[in-house]
Amino acid sequence: LFENIINLTDPEVIIVGGPAFLKHRKLFKKVIAEVRNRVIVKMPKILPAKLINNGIIGAWLIAKNPAILS
Repeated sequence: LFENIINLTDPEVIIVGGPAFLKHRKLFKKVIAEVRNRVIVKMPKILPAKLINNGIIGAWLIAKNPAILS
C-alpha cells in the first residue's frame, strides 16, 4: 500500500501516526525497509506524527475548507 501511494503521488514527506504505528514501531521499520525495495520514484522522508489527534484535526480542516480535496 505505501509503495503504491509513493509511486503514484511522489511525495517529499509522509507523516504516519495512529495506534498501529505507535504500538508496532519495530514492525513498521521492517515494512518501510521492504517499501524501499519496491518504490520506483525517490523515497520520501517518513516521519512520525507529532500530534496525537492529527486525524481529528485533519477532518476538521477538511470540513472547514472542502476545497482542500480539489
